[in-house]
Amino acid sequence: MPLLLVPVVLNSLTIAEGAELSLNGCDLTVTNTLIAAGELVAKATETVTLNGNAVFGNNSMRAARSTLLVDGHEAQMIDLGGSSFARVKVTRSGGEVTINGGAQIEELIITAIDETPFTCRFAAGKEIKVGRFIATGDRSVANLSLCSVTPGAAWGLKATGYARVIGAMVSDSNAGSGMTVPAFDSLDKEGNSNWDFTAKSGIWSGGGVAGKFDDANNWASGSVPDSETHVLLDNVATVNITAAANIASLTVGGNGTAVALNASAPLTVAGTMMLLDQSTTSLSKPVVVNNSVLLGAGATLTHAANDADEANKLFLTVAEEMVIEDGALIDVRLKGNAAGKGYSPPVTGHAPSHGGHGRNMNPGEGQFCYGSIASPTNISSGSAYDRGCGAVRLNVGGTLRHDGVIMADGLGGSGGNIPNYYSGTGGSVWITAADLVGGGSITANAGNYLVNYPGGAGRIALVLTKADSFDNFSGMVAARGGKDVSSLTDKVPASGAGTIYRRTASERFNRGTVLIDNAGGLNATINCTDIPPATFCDPNEFQRFTFAVANGGTLRLRGDCTVGDVQIMDSNSRLNLNSYTLTIRSREHPFPTGTVINYGKIIWDPLPSTTVLILK
Repeated sequence: MPLLLVPVVLNSLTIAEGAELSLNGCDLTVTNTLIAAGELVAKATETVTLNGNAVFGNNSMRAARSTLLVDGHEAQMIDLGGSSFARVKVTRSGGEVTINGGAQIEELIITAIDETPFTCRFAAGKEIKVGRFIATGDRSVANLSLCSVTPGAAWGLKATGYARVIGAMVSDSNAGSGMTVPAFDSLDKEGNSNWDFTAKSGIWSGGGVAGKFDDANNWASGSVPDSETHVLLDNVATVNITAAANIASLTVGGNGTAVALNASAPLTVAGTMMLLDQSTTSLSKPVVVNNSVLLGAGATLTHAANDADEANKLFLTVAEEMVIEDGALIDVRLKGNAAGKGYSPPVTGHAPSHGGHGRNMNPGEGQFCYGSIASPTNISSGSAYDRGCGAVRLNVGGTLRHDGVIMADGLGGSGGNIPNYYSGTGGSVWITAADLVGGGSITANAGNYLVNYPGGAGRIALVLTKADSFDNFSGMVAARGGKDVSSLTDKVPASGAGTIYRRTASERFNRGTVLIDNAGGLNATINCTDIPPATFCDPNEFQRFTFAVANGGTLRLRGDCTVGDVQIMDSNSRLNLNSYTLTIRSREHPFPTGTVINYGKIIWDPLPSTTVLILK
C-alpha cells in the first residue's frame, strides 16, 4: 500500500477501485478534485483538506480519528458516497457547499465564519447519520442556510448523540429517525420534522450582578435558566454557579471569545454538555449529564483548588458517550491541598507521598502512601511550596473516546517552578466507561526536582464495563516518581511510582491488574509503593489483584498481605517483603534473581479449582 511520509498538497488525486493510499499520520490537501473509488486510509488524527470537489465511493474511507475539512473559496460539491467518517468540518465564509450521498459521521460541524450568507445543501432522499451535529451561523442575522438540493424534497438527518444549531435558516429536513434538533436564533423555512425552533435558550446578557448565574437580570430572557433551558455561554467572560442548578443542555465557548464557567454547586444537565474552544470550565461538585459530553479542542476542564480538606473534586457522571478531542485538556494540577497541608505532606527529610512514597533522606518510615487502588478519589497533599494535585472521576455509561490530555501531575514550587526539594505528588484519576478508545494521555506523575526529595506519584484506575480489553486505546498512561532535571537529560525517577489499575468487563469486580511502573527509576528501598495504603483504602480490596512491577518500581509491604499474584517484570524492579508475610493466591513461579529483598515469608496458596457435581 502506498503511504505518505510527509504532509502533501496535491492539485488532484484519484484512488482507483481496488487501490489504497495510507495517510500514515500525515495531512493531505487536495486543491482541485479528489476521486476515491478505492480506499483512503487514515491512521490517527490526520486532516484531509478539500479546496475543491470530491467523490467518495461506498466504504472508501477508513477514517480512524481523522478530520475531513471542506474549506474552499468557490462552490464545492462533496459526494460522501455512503462512507463512514470520524469528523467532517465544513467551514466557509459565504458561498455554497453541496453534500451529496448519505454517510455515517461521528461528528459533523458546519460553520459560517462571518456574517456572509453561506448555504449548505444536502441530497434529497439521502440520510446523514451523525453522532454529534453542530451548525453555527450568526445568531443576529441567521446567515447559515441548511436546505435540500431539490426544494420541497426532504433530506435526512439522524442525530444520535447531541445536536446544536445556532443562527440558521433550515428547510426540508427530516430529522425524525434521530433525536430532536434544537435550533436557537434560527428560522423554520418549512418542510422540517423533529426540529425545535422554539427551544428555550439561556443567552447571557450580563445586566445583573457580575458573573452570578442565578440573577435573572443576567439573562436575555429575564429569567434564571431552569430544567427546560438550553444554556449557551459563548459571549461572556465569567459565570459562577453557586447554588444547585438543573438545566436542559449546556454549551460553553466556541464563539472565539474566552469564557469561564465556575460551578461550586451540584449541576444536572438533562441533555448534552459541550465544552468548546476557548472555554475553561471548573466543576467542583458532582455533575450529572443525562446524555453525552463533548470536550472540544481548545477547551479545559478542571475543579477549584482545596485548602486542608477535600471539598473540591471533578466528579462527572455521563449517561451516554463522552468525547475528549485532540487539543482538549482535563487539568487538575495545583488543585489539591495547600502547601504543607493534607494527609501526607512533606516533613523534614521526607517529601510528600500519595500512591507512591516520597523520597526519604532520613532514617525511618517518613510519610505514608494513602488512597484506594481500584477507586482512587483522594486529592494529593501540598508540596513544600505549593498545592498538591486534584482528583478526576469520570463515570461514563457509554464509550469514552479520549484523544486529549488528562493531567493529574504534581508540580514543583510556586506557579509550577521546580524547587530544590519537596516536589508535589501526583493526584487521582478514576475512569469507568463501557469502552475506552483513542490515543490520548492519562498521567498522575510526581513533580520533578533539582536536588533532593521528590514527591510520590498518584493513582489511576481504568475500569471497562462492556469491553473485554483495552486494545482500542493506544494512549499513554503513566504514574511515575519525580525526576531529577538538574541536567539537560532527564535523570530517572527517584521516588515511588504510583498505581495504575485496570479491569475489563470480563473480570470480576474484585479482580484486575495493578501496574507499578517507575519509568526506569531507582529501585532503592525508599523509592517504593506500599500495600496496604495507610488510610482511605479497604485493606482487602487487592486480595485478588495481580501486581505487575516494572522499570524500577518497588512493591513494599507495610504488613502481612494477600494478593492474587505478583509479577516482577525485569531485574531492575523489586518486591520488598519488609520482613512481613505475603500470601499469593497463585501457583508458585520464580522471580528474577535478586528482585525479592528484605525477606519475610511468601506463602503460595492458589485458589481452588471449580468443582461441578452432577447428581443423577
